[in-house]
Amino acid sequence: MNDSSYLTDRVSTSLASSTASTASSFSENVIIGSSITDLPAPQKVQRLFQKARTAFINRQFANSYTLIQTLLSRSSTSIVAPIVNNNVPLKNNIWILYVTLIENILSLSPEESKSLFSKADLAEFSRLVKEFSVWNVVHEAFENSSPSLELIYAVAHAGAQQSLNPELVRQRINLYVNSYTGSTQDSFFLRLLELHALVILPACERWNDAQEFVADHDEISPDRKQQLLNKIIEMQAQIQEKRAKRIAKENERAARRKKRKEAQEAAKAERESEASAVVRRQHDSLSASGKLSDAQDASLGTVRFWKTILLASKRPEVLRRIIAFILIAFALGVPRNRARLLRTLSGGWGRLARTISMAVKVRYL
Repeated sequence: MNDSSYLTDRVSTSLASSTASTASSFSENVIIGSSITDLPAPQKVQRLFQKARTAFINRQFANSYTLIQTLLSRSSTSIVAPIVNNNVPLKNNIWILYVTLIENILSLSPEESKSLFSKADLAEFSRLVKEFSVWNVVHEAFENSSPSLELIYAVAHAGAQQSLNPELVRQRINLYVNSYTGSTQDSFFLRLLELHALVILPACERWNDAQEFVADHDEISPDRKQQLLNKIIEMQAQIQEKRAKRIAKENERAARRKKRKEAQEAAKAERESEASAVVRRQHDSLSASGKLSDAQDASLGTVRFWKTILLASKRPEVLRRIIAFILIAFALGVPRNRARLLRTLSGGWGRLARTISMAVKVRYL
């Protein structure tokens, strides 16, 4: 079973251990048969946790989050906060559920997460896990005690899977492992060692450190140690192979882009060369007689004109000017348009002359 599914299953069974510390003075039929409002305060908290856990298992993440917010409330008027703080096993299980819930929420697609939570909530989840500030938040919540090793593992797992700063995760977990004073044969401590060696250190590209980390921890059995070392070597080889393939594809794409660019430049140069060759051949053939006739000169002008159009096709602004010039020349080539333009200009000059004459007369008077 992988670590992620283990955490989910652990949340599914965590109610039993958290209930044991407070349920001794209450009969089972009171817990099951009464509504939340009829229960004593400690049992209300237990029932809220049970509802939050059930909602999480059924992937009703928004409902589970709302219930957990009630359980983790620090309001001075809350009756929940004192009960949770005085029940350390329950508090640890609530935080395990909370951290695991956030990790699962961040694994949703953007569309699904936005449909369930507000932008403010999603930003808070990102800050807690992706920036790995959850480490400080958890330790602040347990200021008068220490978070359980199981909770530390849940926090490390969330950071290893979702954090954008794996180096910070590495530093936190490395410091915790080096200062750990509990049982080194605790299953969660061994899981934490493996998580650090197989996920956190490789995420930081510290392959040699990962192998040394496994080799230096005698808490890991020799057989398991060899399995971990082989796994690290295999992972490194797979990542290096994927990286080499990615680089090869990038180089191949770059080579294709370069080839296309060179082909385009060669085609452009060929077009320009062909246009120049046409002009030279026309000029040479027409100049062979010693003098160009009007028809020959017009023919040469036509060739030069189309050469200009061909070259200008690569420069839109030049092409627009040429087209405008052609339209103006065509319009002036029509006698009626030319006569209209002359009348307009002559009328304008006449009005200008009359205006100047009137100004002179006024000045004289």
